[in-house]
Amino acid sequence: MRCLFIINGTKVDMDFINSKYSAEGGNAKELFGLGFRNTGSRVELVFVKYGESWVDLGCRYFTREID
Repeated sequence: MRCLFIINGTKVDMDFINSKYSAEGGNAKELFGLGFRNTGSRVELVFVKYGESWVDLGCRYFTREID
């Protein structure tokens, strides 16, 4: 499934993100969504797990899949 970033219409393949996260030893079923920290060319992708607050993690933007 693809998520749309409302800000500029960029699409992200969440299946690809989940598979990469799993390949690096993470459990994709624990992921709640993706947060983005910083701005401009210094943006960091943050994996937000269930029970975590993307705001508390310092993210300015958050996206996730909705069934």
